[in-house]
Amino acid sequence: LASIEASKSASNVGMHKRSLPHLVKVCELANTALENLYSQGLGSRGLPHNALAAVTGTGSAAESTVQLTMMAQQGGEEWRELEPVRQEVARVFSCCVCLAKMAGDIVLDIADGCGEEIRVTNKGGETGEFDPQTQADVAAERFIVGVLSKMFPGLALVGEEGIAFDEEEDPKDEAFKKEVEAAVRELKSNHMDAVAPWEVALPQGCRSVEDILVWIDPLDGTKELLVGNREGVTTLLGVSICGKPVLGCIHQPFTARRRSVWGGIGIGGVYEHTALEAAGQARPVAPPPARSRGAGAAKGRRKPKIVTTRSHGSAQVRDAISRLGEVETV
Repeated sequence: LASIEASKSASNVGMHKRSLPHLVKVCELANTALENLYSQGLGSRGLPHNALAAVTGTGSAAESTVQLTMMAQQGGEEWRELEPVRQEVARVFSCCVCLAKMAGDIVLDIADGCGEEIRVTNKGGETGEFDPQTQADVAAERFIVGVLSKMFPGLALVGEEGIAFDEEEDPKDEAFKKEVEAAVRELKSNHMDAVAPWEVALPQGCRSVEDILVWIDPLDGTKELLVGNREGVTTLLGVSICGKPVLGCIHQPFTARRRSVWGGIGIGGVYEHTALEAAGQARPVAPPPARSRGAGAAKGRRKPKIVTTRSHGSAQVRDAISRLGEVETV
């Protein structure tokens, strides 16, 4: 704490200040584990005899000691083996947190520059449903895909607009090439420590960066943008590892603060920062208040809240909500 206070004015210390609540939780958990060991009685080997036998199921305390020692060594070896993967995953996380804001800037610039003249196509095709795609959707996703492909070759990407990085065609576009190179330099120089390796909780089975998948929605709320509800527009990036979601980033390019909200497994909560702040300066987002358990709640007077879509409503969605009974729709 003293070192954090002494260095709080430095530009590169936000990450460990942001992570302090998570570090406190880790310490509290470790302290609880030690208290449990002490309460069971420490043996001459520094381990609780009765707990050792209980963990392994059978055998003497000495035999259990050997087995637990081997388990600890194997766990330590696995941790060390996966450290390069953990470092690379932390870099991907950090990049996505900052890239959401960069892509949001592209959406903002195109929307402000084109206004009502923004180019729109219909992705709905023969379905008859109007599913708009604007030039802002395409430009923002092309940028995200270009930067991630440049920084992490081979990283699996899934985008809303289905844009792939074309090594033959994209380098011929000099303006785009310079835009991507500038973003890569900026990210590598200033933004790769938003998430620390020790914060990364790798899912079971993860062995390399090939297990990572990044999900991209460059402009969520295209219909909202076209009808003028700009505050309903966001840029979204998500990361899954071995099929499990582990990180999510939301950027709001049209709000007054141009806020980014992000969080993930192991990071210790959900955080937010504005466009004028670095990700390392992010603040924890307070969780929503717990549902009241007073007399009104006990009698069922408070309706459950259902969060649904406004611009993509359908008969199936309405039918599903109607089956839930008396609810409040948001």
